[in-house]
Amino acid sequence: LYVFGYGQDYRGALRDFFALTGPTPLIPRALLGNWWSRFHKYSETSYLALMDRFAAEELPFSVAVLDMDWHLVDIDPAIGNGWTGYTWNEELFPDPAGFMAWLHQHGLRITLNVHPADGVRPFESMYEQMAQELGLDWEGGEYVVFDPTSPRFLEAYFKHLHHPKEEQGVDFWWIDWQQGQTVKGVDPLWVLNHYHYHDIQARGPQGITFSRYAGPGSHRYPVGFSGDSHMTWESLDFQPYFTATASNIGYGWWSHDIGGHIFGYRDNELALRWYQLGVFSPIMRLHSSSSEFLGKEPWRYPEPYASSMKDYLRLRHRLLPYLYTMNYRAAYQAQPLIEPLYYQHPEEEAAYEIANQYYFGSQIMVMPLTQPRHQRSLCSRFDGWLPEGTWYDIQTGLRYSGGRRLSIYRPLERMGLFAKAGAILPLSGEDGTDNSLANPSVLTIKVFTGADGHFDLVEEAETATDGTAFLTTGLTFVNGKEFKLEPQGTGLRTYELTFVGACLTDLALAGQGRLVEVGHNDQGDSLVRLEADGPVTLSFKQLKRDSQQVRLEVIFSYIEQAQMENQAKDQIWALVKKDMPLAYKMLELQGLGLEPEVIEPVIELLVTEP
Repeated sequence: LYVFGYGQDYRGALRDFFALTGPTPLIPRALLGNWWSRFHKYSETSYLALMDRFAAEELPFSVAVLDMDWHLVDIDPAIGNGWTGYTWNEELFPDPAGFMAWLHQHGLRITLNVHPADGVRPFESMYEQMAQELGLDWEGGEYVVFDPTSPRFLEAYFKHLHHPKEEQGVDFWWIDWQQGQTVKGVDPLWVLNHYHYHDIQARGPQGITFSRYAGPGSHRYPVGFSGDSHMTWESLDFQPYFTATASNIGYGWWSHDIGGHIFGYRDNELALRWYQLGVFSPIMRLHSSSSEFLGKEPWRYPEPYASSMKDYLRLRHRLLPYLYTMNYRAAYQAQPLIEPLYYQHPEEEAAYEIANQYYFGSQIMVMPLTQPRHQRSLCSRFDGWLPEGTWYDIQTGLRYSGGRRLSIYRPLERMGLFAKAGAILPLSGEDGTDNSLANPSVLTIKVFTGADGHFDLVEEAETATDGTAFLTTGLTFVNGKEFKLEPQGTGLRTYELTFVGACLTDLALAGQGRLVEVGHNDQGDSLVRLEADGPVTLSFKQLKRDSQQVRLEVIFSYIEQAQMENQAKDQIWALVKKDMPLAYKMLELQGLGLEPEVIEPVIELLVTEP
């Protein structure tokens, strides 16, 4: 029995828990992108056609999941059901090796679903070899019973059922279905997770498992699968809390059925909000059941939902530099990608009371929208909390004063994403329209001005000797003075810097690089494009950007989309522009006699900062 007594030092408790049990492994970069998954009877032809369609739509996917119909499922009922299977259905997949080679050539890693509980039965192509090795009566059709407690069974299980398919092209396995107990006190799921992980790791450092949580210590065998989610708002609303609090047992790499798997109802808004949450989840795996009506392909939804879904898929891929750094942090610094607020703010009551808000790595705070929008304002609401300091809405660039609870309202295409002053957020400079996993040749860096900040970007570098090595690029911002870029062995690269909330003057670059272009975006933030193949220092004078025009534009867009009387819209807009003290303006807005849900999104934006 181990007792962890750390008071409110939650990160300290986790560090020692990992020291005792072993760390969370580094996961392959491909797993941080978008996964395509569906319980559907694909054929080789239809699956490759779907991947071609994704490429044509410029939608990046890096993991291809094949649910159980890759193997024989229509078997003699006298033998049992078809959930367990290891033999390719050659009517659907006549050339498995060629099929998987095509997927690899197009930048996808491959996982196959397996339900091992029913063992190996005579209809399987590898049954005779397996039964002979275990000394069974194969001529009489004696079943190979699933027994994960038998070393002899496990050796044959990997040798005959899994290794040949890995040689064909399978990258990792999706271990599905709770197996029940074959031996009292032994959970077969735990045994499968352990041996599958170590077996595939022995065959290559990029090996991984995809399975269910089997109890404390399961963080050693990522990635997790939380089971079949229902297509309901209630199910969506549970996901952020579930995922954040799972970090309390050190389990960070959760994969949920993004979009919902079964039951529930068709709701276009729900589907889009689930997409958005998926982008800011540990693993972004779209999934659905075999129903013909439940596919999650964006083009199966009307506008504006489809376009927004596509934008968020591309955003997830652009986040890979940031996500890989957080992957490194989880493996080597014992900090999960997603953390509840109380990890950083243990003495604040709000950090415990607001269950769905969380940190997504070191630089992003997420307030996910998990409730339907108001039918007149067309905005969704989240009741959250901003810690002390200055914060930025990442999507609009508007500044918010912290140290307070607040309600935020977001239209369909946006969610609650915040970065604190001093945050530095690296993104791929490419537009996310292809699924390349290479370190980007153009790196976009968003610097949220108003405070000093530092970020160490960690990237992988393939070496000939020891698998994966790491390259670190130091990014340091001294508010109002300079930005330092210290790349390690990355060669010549283009950097696109956005200084959010600031206008820079008197720019000068020193070191191994050159300025290419200086300008501004529509919000008035300074944009700097430079090339560097070594350390550089960009010095400047900094002026605080006036955000009033941006604020008015966002408010106008809220009023314009609202489903309400035009005369009332004119009244609201006139008050917004009126030169009067803010307190009086708010009172007059509230005195118009309109629904609070229509007025409150405007008030939120009027009082973002003092």
